Amino acid sequence: MSNASTESFGIHLRRLRLAAGLSQEELAERAGLTAAAIGLLERGERRRPYPHTLRALADALGLEPAARAAFFAAVPRRAEGNIQREREDSRRDEQRWSRPPVPLAPMVGREDLIASVRDFLRDGAARIVTLTGPGGIGKSRAAVEIAARLREDFDLGPVWVELEALTDPTEVLPAIGRALGLIERPTQDAARIIENHLEGRRSLLLLDGFDRLLAATPLITSLLHRCAGLALLVTSREALRIRGERAIEVPPLGLPGPEMTASAASVERAEAVALLLQRARAAQPAFILTDPDAEVVAAICARLDGIPLALELAAVQLKYHSPQALLKRLQRRLSVLEEGPRDLPVRQRDLRATIAWSYESLDPHEQRVFRRCSIFRGGFTAEAAEAICGEEATPQVRGALSSLVDKSLVRAAPDPAGETRFSMLETILEYAGERLAEDTDGPELARRHAQFHRDLVEAASPHLAGGSRSAWLSQLDREIANLRAALAWAAANEEVEILLGLAGGLAWYWILRGIVREGSSWTQRALACPVRPGMEAARGQVLYAAAAMAWKFEDFPLARRRAGEAVALLRNGFDSRRLALALALSGLIASSAGDPGRAAESHQESLAIFRDLEDSWGIAYAESNLADALLQIGETAAAKERYLDALRRFAETGDDWGRGIVLLTLGNVAWVEGRMDAARRRYEECVELFRGMGNDENAARGLLCLSAVYLRQERIADAERVLRESLRTWRVFESKAGLGACLEGLAAIRAALGNLRAAARLFAAAEVQNPDRLSLYAMPGDLFAPYRTRTEEGLEAAEFAECWAEGETMSLQDSIDSSG
Repeated sequence: MSNASTESFGIHLRRLRLAAGLSQEELAERAGLTAAAIGLLERGERRRPYPHTLRALADALGLEPAARAAFFAAVPRRAEGNIQREREDSRRDEQRWSRPPVPLAPMVGREDLIASVRDFLRDGAARIVTLTGPGGIGKSRAAVEIAARLREDFDLGPVWVELEALTDPTEVLPAIGRALGLIERPTQDAARIIENHLEGRRSLLLLDGFDRLLAATPLITSLLHRCAGLALLVTSREALRIRGERAIEVPPLGLPGPEMTASAASVERAEAVALLLQRARAAQPAFILTDPDAEVVAAICARLDGIPLALELAAVQLKYHSPQALLKRLQRRLSVLEEGPRDLPVRQRDLRATIAWSYESLDPHEQRVFRRCSIFRGGFTAEAAEAICGEEATPQVRGALSSLVDKSLVRAAPDPAGETRFSMLETILEYAGERLAEDTDGPELARRHAQFHRDLVEAASPHLAGGSRSAWLSQLDREIANLRAALAWAAANEEVEILLGLAGGLAWYWILRGIVREGSSWTQRALACPVRPGMEAARGQVLYAAAAMAWKFEDFPLARRRAGEAVALLRNGFDSRRLALALALSGLIASSAGDPGRAAESHQESLAIFRDLEDSWGIAYAESNLADALLQIGETAAAKERYLDALRRFAETGDDWGRGIVLLTLGNVAWVEGRMDAARRRYEECVELFRGMGNDENAARGLLCLSAVYLRQERIADAERVLRESLRTWRVFESKAGLGACLEGLAAIRAALGNLRAAARLFAAAEVQNPDRLSLYAMPGDLFAPYRTRTEEGLEAAEFAECWAEGETMSLQDSIDSSG
């Protein structure tokens, strides 16, 4: 038997490295990896390197064919069940990824660049590739095409991370988490959430528009070091300048040479001409390039230096002008505008001139709307443009928008709700912003923008705490960049009323979308502002939001104090529904802090107010909260009655989130009552609902409970399947309580199969993961207790102690591996 078959892969790698006389750093340098990655492999913390990593290591070690085969054979194989589970996980993940946008037209040119970048990323020759170049050069379009060709080469991705609307480097990692479909946990570092999610999978992220966030480069570098299977494709005007980066400048599209200008057929083979004609025919399908015009079109493309955005803008004009007239206008206009800032690159000056020429070809009303639309971030609707950019004398904003779309200065596309959403390319947006800065009405537009979005939030806020939240959440998602801009403007200009309305009204949005750190920051800034008479109700709502953020951070003393202040302020008759919600939050905080009696009192008062208001959703919410407190006290029958009423009302109001929570707790009631079939049905319904919503955390709770039911019903394989799915989520969230409970479940499965020694080790490992015996919210505490008793009674005391001691030394990964 060979050494390779008896020693771990890590030991095998270390032996080969030492035999080659290499340090970890030297091997890493040869293989294009990091020394940290080599260390993880040798210590066994990474047990299954990716195929491209294996090939790179074998090449770096100079292994002969036989040694190479043994090296590959030393990697432990995944069990078929694990492979199937990973495939299922990937399919579920893919439903939540932010996918690259679907191009509206075929890619023109760039074939060599696309192929080389694809090969770098696919083969592992580079883990970060940055496409650089000025605005309008086509970096994003090339990245989309590369992503499409790498779809089958990664376990996870390609995932599109849109960064252009961000200005704060600390928001980069949360943006990546959201693009992956992850929910932020306020007590956990965003990098760790991402790292846990990507662990063990080869992943590709596309970071689009990184240039204004270069200060976040160390965060990205750290993420690459910690996620061995991660690859990044970045678009930026400049390189990140980190080790291992392949910075590739995206060149202009190819121009026709002098020998190609004799005929239309030969000119069309040039990339720049092909794009110009593609866009021209999109605007005017009947457009035909004739031989006499071939040389003129070639000159237009040369004048525009082959820059895709410039070509797109100019192509629209072929609908109105002949090629000869267009070339003449371009030459006259550019000869003037090239005298602009000399610190800009020549290509950018040409692009700037092209945008300026397109702008000056607009009528005064179109120019005004174009300038004013630069106030938006992340896109806008026609309704928003009319409210913010219009004025009494010029109400025809929609007509101007249509014209701007026709001229390629504004883009229009349907959003998921079917409404047309407008946006500008970054370069055009910057130019429009410069023109707006020259106007005296810029400050007034900023005020209108902030007020409009404050009004939107105040309209959405009651629905977020209600059954109709889904559509409003989606609308706020689409406007998040505008909301952040409005918050920043209100804070910077001490517009307290607007700031209070935004920060307080977004309370449920911050919570439901898991953006708790950001929400906490804005609520604290709002609370620091002096409040004038008439703002008390708005301040009460901000106190409520601040209490909710503190509760999520598990800072119960602060949460209790803020909630108490909110209740006291809102008792002055400003808004009964907000008072009822604040009382509910006070009760939830009391339950979390271990005071169910006090919680029940708050929930009963909250319920009474909702009943007075005849608010069906509010009654369901209060009934469910009160039932939680009653179940915590031990009044199971009373809790069950209230849960059933809440379930009916949540169904009537169309709130699947509320239904899912109540189904989980009704499953708990059936569990306590010993009705396993009823518990199973409730848990299965709960899991199905939360999976459909992409709510991993609550689905993991249901799966954990479901595994216990399956185990009681002797469905061992089903119990292990759903338990491992739950475990994956708790690993991502780094939940001590969740990890401990899952390891207890794996121990229980081993005990049920008669392997009591393995069970004892896993029960010990569970306590290592959760030494404080923290419990999961809304979960029974005795799911696997009988199996621990069976384990202790089935082993001799000395044998149990021996296995327990072994389990206490096991890492989480070792515990999981030993349970398979």
